[in-house]
Amino acid sequence: MGQIVSVLASNMSGFALTIWAFQKTGSATVLGIVQVSFLLPFLLISPIAGAMVDRYNRKLMMMVSDLGAVTATVGILILNATDNLQIWHLCVASVVYGLSGTFQ
Repeated sequence: MGQIVSVLASNMSGFALTIWAFQKTGSATVLGIVQVSFLLPFLLISPIAGAMVDRYNRKLMMMVSDLGAVTATVGILILNATDNLQIWHLCVASVVYGLSGTFQ
């Protein structure tokens, strides 16, 4: 149950970042870049992640992927609270969310 909540929250965060980026810039290009930053790592790393999850401790992989997603979320929260959030931060967070989702 906890893993379902984690995966759902990560995907919702990735989607929310794309919407926020579009609202701030009004640019469909920026929206696309942030969305690609979320999806591309998932697509590229999925074959490797499957083999790694089969080979190594699954619980550890899930914990590390959840830790990555939490780190990205806290980073975005801090940057937004201090008014330092920029579009490239969203792209980095989206990559982390994408990678985390791959291993989950």
